[in-house]
Amino acid sequence: LDYVVTCAVCTRSDAGDIHIHKKKCQEVFASPSKHAMDSKGEESKMSYPNIFFMIDNFEEVFSDMTVGEGEMVCVELVASDKSNTFQGVIFQGSIRYEALKKVYDNRVSVAAKMAQRMSFGFYKYNNMEFVRMKGPQGKGHAEMAVSRVPTGDTSPCGTEEEVSPMHERVTSFSTPPTPERNRPSFFSPSLRRKMPRNRNAEMKKSHSANDSEEFFREEEDEDLHTATNLRSRSLSGTGRSLVGSWLKLNRTEDFFLLYSHLTYVTLPLHRITADILEVRQKPILMT
Repeated sequence: LDYVVTCAVCTRSDAGDIHIHKKKCQEVFASPSKHAMDSKGEESKMSYPNIFFMIDNFEEVFSDMTVGEGEMVCVELVASDKSNTFQGVIFQGSIRYEALKKVYDNRVSVAAKMAQRMSFGFYKYNNMEFVRMKGPQGKGHAEMAVSRVPTGDTSPCGTEEEVSPMHERVTSFSTPPTPERNRPSFFSPSLRRKMPRNRNAEMKKSHSANDSEEFFREEEDEDLHTATNLRSRSLSGTGRSLVGSWLKLNRTEDFFLLYSHLTYVTLPLHRITADILEVRQKPILMT
């Protein structure tokens, strides 16, 4: 069998239709073993009956895959025979920019940046984080390597000087997870259906981006309310408009582009066999 994985940046219309802005297709190979993707390690471990479809050069293959506000990353793995007489989807999943950003903000530690500055650049922090994306009904998962797209304003140590309010609230170190480590997981329904409104179903509670979202939202709303009250008491109507514009500008600066590099897709062998022989779901992203 031949396997082709497609990674695409998409948006969803109000009617539920998927609009593809850019995509990249890559041939992958089924393997009964796995290895760490963050360190490019050569040591492999047996994973059978879980089959891994790995992209070792993911940074090169998906170098131009960036996702922004209102967009989502979609992944589709398609199996076909050599003569291309049949074709079927064996994995399909998606994750929104907002979910990726919350996990990224939660892991990139302010303490790590401070340690780098205080060590005069000897401490190098790797700002690439690895995030899981679950398939429909929990069938397998994909892993995304997420990092911030540079804006051009960097410190001498090679990290960005600007720190968003969300970054300022993060105080814990973390290391990039590998396929052997536990990671936050995301439930991604089929691309044919709308994303669930219940945000609690998207992520695990241990590293829940929803928990972070509510925490950030409450503090942010409180900060905005306090700042607005203090300023509006001493300023005229024109001044209030300026304050509102300033606050809105600060909120938009919290959003930045993220690189989204697909590292691997993994599925149990029996699910692959069932999808090929029984389901035969037609591809969406490859068409």
